[in-house]
Amino acid sequence: MQRARKRALQKSSAALVNKMLAFARTSQHRINPSLEQIRTVIAALPQLQLRAPCVLIGGTNGKGTTAGFIFSLLSRGAHLKVGLYTSPHVAHFCERVQTSHVRLDDAALMDIWGELELLLAPRFRAQLTFFECCTLLAFYVFNRTATDINVLEVGLGGTWDAVNVCNPLAAAIVSIGKDHQQQLGNTYAKILADKMGITRSHCPLFWGNQGSGADDRDMQHTLQEIVHRQQLVLFSAGREFKLNAVTNTFSVELPALPAVTLPVPPALQATPRWLQRNFCLAFAFSWWLLPRLGRSHSDLASIVDNTVELLPATLPARFQLRRLHHRPTGQVRQLLLDACHNYDGALALVAELQQRYGRVAGMLSLLHDKEIAKIVPLLARQLKPLAIFALDNERSMTCSHLPERWQHCWHEDFSAAWYSITAKPSTGPLVICGSFYGLGEALALLSTHDEWELLCTSSS
Repeated sequence: MQRARKRALQKSSAALVNKMLAFARTSQHRINPSLEQIRTVIAALPQLQLRAPCVLIGGTNGKGTTAGFIFSLLSRGAHLKVGLYTSPHVAHFCERVQTSHVRLDDAALMDIWGELELLLAPRFRAQLTFFECCTLLAFYVFNRTATDINVLEVGLGGTWDAVNVCNPLAAAIVSIGKDHQQQLGNTYAKILADKMGITRSHCPLFWGNQGSGADDRDMQHTLQEIVHRQQLVLFSAGREFKLNAVTNTFSVELPALPAVTLPVPPALQATPRWLQRNFCLAFAFSWWLLPRLGRSHSDLASIVDNTVELLPATLPARFQLRRLHHRPTGQVRQLLLDACHNYDGALALVAELQQRYGRVAGMLSLLHDKEIAKIVPLLARQLKPLAIFALDNERSMTCSHLPERWQHCWHEDFSAAWYSITAKPSTGPLVICGSFYGLGEALALLSTHDEWELLCTSSS
């Protein structure tokens, strides 16, 4: 019965995606380097103009968990009605659009999309990208459910991303690394300049100071130049908000607000350091927001100090540990899911694996436009044995994209890679990493597998 329910959930998620693709009449991956179309739609349909204030969270890596932390802090600590929009989803479309006060599943979103499609169809069918449709659906949901504040994760870059159509109270850039270079540029400075498009003059920018580009001199010069030109209020990690790894605490000191030092929440103390840094940024961001939303700082401080379950609402596949039960033998083993879909992500995963486990068995999928020649050798040093698998996706890498040295690791799909890896003895967790799409395929297969059963999330 449980496996039948899981299959039904997967079908409803796929059906919603297919309905939106049919409306857009385009590939799921088409990018529109302009805000003109989505501005035209929102101007024509007042139902899509966000009524509640919003904030934008961008960066190369970490923006999803940072947005999820802000959502959790504002909803659980400050008791606000919060909307959260992130991308992509891993297992179910409803990961993209969440509200803290109204439960939304794929079936509910399918019905809401039906309403929205009727509004859009007369003028805008076949004119919007899939991501623009998702963004408009999120805006429509947030207005229908009367949110107090909306937390919007940037999909790609910043300047032309669909969420940038709104006017945020503040923005955060979590990290800078090299990804999507075809669209954003091939230097850290160019990538930053695009991502800084989500900022607004005289408004705060929370700077995460993470990623391989954080210390790049040209990037730092570009950051300071844009901050000066737009007269941004810059709050930086390591200055206004800090994580202290020695004392296991974090502190926030923002101008004209109470200073605070608190312990890292128990649920985060064993997680990777980058996740704790994202939480520190999210807390500082939320601390700044509270008086602007009519809430007390004491509520936020108390939840961090007392809770044991303060994890982001966007945890799936971000160094997430699950347990796997092998039905025939009764064996239970640990599964580690991590969407290290670019070089910076791979570096972070390798560092954590070295520190925690040493070499472990792993499975990897990537899109063909990633830095495959850099990512695969890096991960292959830590993932032994390694199985690399193709995605059921038009952007999937193929065997020909692999350096010849690792072509023997290639498998035509997840299932073939899975049986190859699980047939070999290994210690430590089994790692599935790389593309969000690959992780989604893995979870879809394992959640309905006849031999292996996915159990609850285990502690990091």
